[in-house]
Amino acid sequence: MGDFMKKLGGAEKTFVVSGASSGIGRWVAKTLLDRGFGVLAVSRRLPEIDDSDFFKWVGVDLERSDSSEVLLNSIAEAGLKNIVGAFSNAGSYLSYCHESSSVCTFEKQFSANFYSHLNFVSAILPSLQDAAGLKSLVFTTTDQIHRVKDGGAAYAAAKSALHAYSRSLAVHLAPRKIVVTSVAPGGTDTPLYWATKAGMSAQQVQGSQTKYPSGSIADPEEVASFVVDLLTKPKMSCVGAEFRIDGGLCCL
Repeated sequence: MGDFMKKLGGAEKTFVVSGASSGIGRWVAKTLLDRGFGVLAVSRRLPEIDDSDFFKWVGVDLERSDSSEVLLNSIAEAGLKNIVGAFSNAGSYLSYCHESSSVCTFEKQFSANFYSHLNFVSAILPSLQDAAGLKSLVFTTTDQIHRVKDGGAAYAAAKSALHAYSRSLAVHLAPRKIVVTSVAPGGTDTPLYWATKAGMSAQQVQGSQTKYPSGSIADPEEVASFVVDLLTKPKMSCVGAEFRIDGGLCCL
């Protein structure tokens, strides 16, 4: 592990990516590696990513109360001094029936989609503050904070809390040259998206996609490319900005 971390530390810049086991998080990790950056991936499951000298996985559940300490210790033990950006992307979606929902329904979604991000930020913030130059921190929210779906209030509420937190954090960290932004994806071709369509007919799925002015849901590789640009080319003028990637739904 020591030799491996020396190689990872040899990357000019390293980025920490949470929720890296699938979907947008996995594509962001892959895109960063393809562009020659180091990646410290954080997720419950090992991401399916080709072996690389500049890739390291930390298996941790960010919903656990001790996850921040585990991740912080992993970074300290690695001796990484070149962490200049982070993508806070952990989360999950739970649809529910209003008649059977409870406080527990909302607690589960806040744990996955808000508290997990607090734990992640607590662990990576010291590294970002110590790094020289402009640094970046990008959050994943959702377009549903602007247009809530039936049965999606718990998810939207948790992501709305994350959106508010990211904007407050952006103001707080700007003087320290850390550019905080967020991306709010709409439907994206990921396992999470298809899980929400379980039980729908092919015709229903097709109908749900044609509502996008772009003609289809987003390609996760395309979304990842945009996120990587935010991570690797931070700009102070973008502090606190939210970027909606929803195929034009925000225009309707």
